[in-house]
Amino acid sequence: MPPVRQLHWKTAFLVQWAAGRSFVWIDDETTDVDRHWVARHHPGKALVHRVDPFAGLADTDFATIRQWLTA
Repeated sequence: MPPVRQLHWKTAFLVQWAAGRSFVWIDDETTDVDRHWVARHHPGKALVHRVDPFAGLADTDFATIRQWLTA
C-alpha cells in the first residue's frame, strides 16, 4: 500500500494486526487523517481516540472509551 501523507506510521500496522476485529487505539499523535484512513480500510469497529499529551488520560477520555465499548 502506498504511503499516505500525514498518516501516522502505526495506523496501517494496527489495522493489519486487528484483522477486522474491533479495537480501540488511544494515542496522543493521531489526527483526523488516521481516523478517516481507519474508517476506509478497517471493516470492523474501531475507535481512534486522541488524548492530550500534556494532560494524559482524563475522566472525559475514559467516559468516551467506556461509551464506545458499551454501545
